[in-house]
Amino acid sequence: MNLFKTLVLLFSICCLVGCQTTTVINLREQPGQQIYYKQGNAILDSKQQDSQVQVLSLEPQVQNGSRITLALNLINNGNSNLEFKPEGISVVNQSSEQMKVFSHEELVKEEKTRQNWSLLAAAVSGAADAYSASQSGYSTHTGSIQSTTNSNGRIYNTNGTYRGTTYDPNQARIASELASQKSEKQIAGIVNQGASKISTLDSTIARRNTIFPGKSYTGVIVFDAPRIQADEQRLYKVHIPIGGDTHVIDLSQEL
Repeated sequence: MNLFKTLVLLFSICCLVGCQTTTVINLREQPGQQIYYKQGNAILDSKQQDSQVQVLSLEPQVQNGSRITLALNLINNGNSNLEFKPEGISVVNQSSEQMKVFSHEELVKEEKTRQNWSLLAAAVSGAADAYSASQSGYSTHTGSIQSTTNSNGRIYNTNGTYRGTTYDPNQARIASELASQKSEKQIAGIVNQGASKISTLDSTIARRNTIFPGKSYTGVIVFDAPRIQADEQRLYKVHIPIGGDTHVIDLSQEL
């Protein structure tokens, strides 16, 4: 199964489990382009002299203000190599405002920053747990004192309270070991999850590629989509250069 088919399958699964949605993204067919469906998903096919681009919206329903993610399948139908450079991709809205298109490097940097903040939070939480565990060996007990004495035929009653602290090093050791195991597991989970996300970015986000005749390349692009108003329909034009061709893909977004 190639990457583009895998991305279509992942999108289908996402829909089945019920992704949260607020806005709808639609591909818009233009002259020389065609929309067809695969496993219920709309794919826009754009053909030019030497190249062909197939576009799938990986999240056709996204939170208002969230980024839009597109999967691209780029095909070389010519007789010469075609160069694809994702930094050449541009996205504008109907007001000709440029949308931010994120590079692979920027997305990886974001993920590493998120990991660092998560690791810092885990370290602070682990330190708090370690201190709490070190104190768990201490226990405080209180009680009352009452005594009666007889002196020269006179009875004296004495009443009072006492408070004491004891320390159980074994209990403190066990609590500290459990806190350490919890912290290590939490940190390992953050590191493993981060590594998995970066691996996914490495294998999916579009990067520079030479596409040989009769071959294809699949990658994902991500761009900013500012919040839209209740009665607004926003249009985007995605310019995708490949070799000497530039494919222009139209999208709409509305609540």
